[in-house]
Amino acid sequence: EWACGMRGCIDAFDAIVSSPIAGRVAQVAVEEGDKVAAGQVLATIEDPALPAGSLEAKAAVESARAQKIAADQEVARQERLVNAGIGARKDLDDARAKQAAAAAEVAASSARSGLAGAQLARREIRAPRAGVVLHLQRKVGESVDGTAATPIAEIADLSVLELHAQVPPAAIAPLREGMTATVHVVGSDTPITGSVVRVAPAVDPTTLLGLVRIQLASTDNVKVGVAATGEIAIA
Repeated sequence: EWACGMRGCIDAFDAIVSSPIAGRVAQVAVEEGDKVAAGQVLATIEDPALPAGSLEAKAAVESARAQKIAADQEVARQERLVNAGIGARKDLDDARAKQAAAAAEVAASSARSGLAGAQLARREIRAPRAGVVLHLQRKVGESVDGTAATPIAEIADLSVLELHAQVPPAAIAPLREGMTATVHVVGSDTPITGSVVRVAPAVDPTTLLGLVRIQLASTDNVKVGVAATGEIAIA
């Protein structure tokens, strides 16, 4: 059989986790190598303004509800006076207008409180997927700016590993997804079978190389980042 040879490294499906808000890392709840479930808390970000804003929003909701209760009571009183023939219709209309305004304020303050609560919940940085903590990029006390430029952790699913290799145009041309491959991991004498799962449709204009991904049939004793070579049967 003719074969296409290549060199690269073992990689995994990973996720780089960043904070959506700026602040300082108050707590790191995991260590490198820990297995985590989807949604598990990885770290907590400290932003002094967030708790205060949440408390103010809750206080505003309570105040609006109290005003709504008072407005409801005033409407009921004016209705009794009108029904008894001793109250003015205009006073009842005014009371109902204040009741409607109070109800609108309750809705608005509740929405603001919900937003503040959601913002407060964003302090907890959670794993987007189940996997293993490969790297921790931030320690307690270090700053994050709320963007991907200051990542906190890298989570990887080690149940599926791939060989990622850069291949020149002449060699990549005959490659197709589904082709059979053999992978030799550096430091291991046992070859691993695999299959091509991705062939880049174009080459990098700088390196003039294209990415080929080979999924390994077995992940036993294979480490992410280790060097490996692969051969793909093309005929």
